[in-house]
Amino acid sequence: MKYRTLISALGLPLLFALAGCESGTEVAAVGSATATRSPDDRVVITAQLTCALMVGQPRLEGCDEDGTDVCLTAEWRHVDGRVEEPLFRNQHCSYQASIIDKVLVLTSSQPIPKLAPDGGEMSIVVYANAIRIDQRGNSTAVVIPNP
Repeated sequence: MKYRTLISALGLPLLFALAGCESGTEVAAVGSATATRSPDDRVVITAQLTCALMVGQPRLEGCDEDGTDVCLTAEWRHVDGRVEEPLFRNQHCSYQASIIDKVLVLTSSQPIPKLAPDGGEMSIVVYANAIRIDQRGNSTAVVIPNP
């Protein structure tokens, strides 16, 4: 009887936490990124990964996607969003034992112009694995200026 009262008072999430169970789902996310332009007009993107809580309670340590391949993707898009498809896209996948605070570098496979082919400005959307919205309403991607 005492245990039922404890479960009712504390609720299941707290009980799981006390028992050492983790009930959330976390994914790799880009916390911050910068871009620089090399002399041959390739763009070098440096991104710091973090872990985004999608649902439930966070893990006590690490991230659900630790020990998996993480694909860092950069998409060059019109700043005004007039075209849905990216103008340029580069991706590199690599195994990551630990995701939180991992720094990944992605260099464009081809020279990237400073302006879109039609003369419009471009920004870069940088994300890990997929663009998602976490339970707080934050995106797992970042948008940075095209250098």
